[in-house]
Amino acid sequence: MTILSQDLHYAIRLLQKSPGFTATAILTLALGIGTNTTLFSVLNGVLLNPLSYPHSEQLAWKSRRRTTARLPAGLAGACRCSGMPIRFGC
Repeated sequence: MTILSQDLHYAIRLLQKSPGFTATAILTLALGIGTNTTLFSVLNGVLLNPLSYPHSEQLAWKSRRRTTARLPAGLAGACRCSGMPIRFGC
């Protein structure tokens, strides 16, 4: 326990000798802790907690997958697959 108290006293003395570094270190720690707390709170509320709808396990996500690529009008003839819809891998 005495080694810990000696180390703490030494750290306090060093921090008092350089107030600019101390302010920068404290500000950096405060911003990091605040950012992590905010991100965890948002992600916890949005992603980790279940939805507050009745029978939320029955909800589904519907999406449509686009299989053709859309090119600007000037590039439409650049594909070697002439006469066919432009697809990935052409």
